[in-house]
Amino acid sequence: MGKGFGIKKQKHGEKDYKAYVDLLCKILKIISQHPNNLEKAVYPLLEGNLDKLNDYFAEVLRRWAKVKLSEDFKQAYNTADAILGFINLLKNFRQVDTASCIEISIAGNEVVLVFVRSPCFSKTIWANIQHNLGNCYMKRIQGEREENLEKAINCLKKELEIHTQNHHPQEWLKVKNDLGVAYSDRIQGKHSENIKQALHHFTEALQAFPHDSFPEHLGRLSHNLTFVLREEIFSKGNYLPEGTQQLICNFTEDLQEFIQKCEPEKWANIQRHLGDFYDANHQGDRAKNLEQAIYFYAKALQVFTQEKCPEGWATIQQHQGNSYLRRI
Repeated sequence: MGKGFGIKKQKHGEKDYKAYVDLLCKILKIISQHPNNLEKAVYPLLEGNLDKLNDYFAEVLRRWAKVKLSEDFKQAYNTADAILGFINLLKNFRQVDTASCIEISIAGNEVVLVFVRSPCFSKTIWANIQHNLGNCYMKRIQGEREENLEKAINCLKKELEIHTQNHHPQEWLKVKNDLGVAYSDRIQGKHSENIKQALHHFTEALQAFPHDSFPEHLGRLSHNLTFVLREEIFSKGNYLPEGTQQLICNFTEDLQEFIQKCEPEKWANIQRHLGDFYDANHQGDRAKNLEQAIYFYAKALQVFTQEKCPEGWATIQQHQGNSYLRRI
């Protein structure tokens, strides 16, 4: 690129730093004083300072908090609690730039993570922050996608050390789902091994509890499992890694029927993805795979009717028609 082109990063002086710190302190003070009505109390201040909710704010937060969290423990504890409250508020504040919001969240979580390593804190707080960081790095816009996914996987694996299946079942289901998604998107390593890891996390979680235990989590896991299957076979034309066929067989009918009762549209999408998977699958008995595809498309059409969802109905009809044409 020639000289004089490109975007220069804005330089900030000490005056800017003080202005940003002043805003940060105001936000944290309001959060500490109004714990029960945070959105109403904080959002007006954020709306009046949208120009400061940027990447430099993330730098200021990290620099300022490192000092404050190393001082008097009681005051540091209150500061850390307010920072986490602020980060949670940002998740639903749609007016701030998404990329900057993620950078602010990463900065806040990472600096508080160091503080909560103290034996004074519950390990679940540490695990919750690892979970938040994992999600931030999965969604991160800045930086290299490959590196961000590795950081996400590392954070989520650390979370699993605390959020175990027996002691924290719902958190365990969440992190297993997130690991499945992260491995399915992973760039480093062998693709087939990453997909095998993704399918392992999804299916292990789906088989861990009775199907009526955590319907929301199991529904999300089911949807993501079938989506990965569909993408690998139908969209990319890849064969599944050896040994994963049995994982699909363990995706049982009774689980699907349970999801159908709770969330029929999500269930119908699962049927559609399974139809796409079997239609494109050349592993095993091809004739049986095509019959399975036709069967799952027919089930999806029970929900995606011409009257209620004409576009979805037309797409599934077309896919089912192609399966009939290929029928052996």
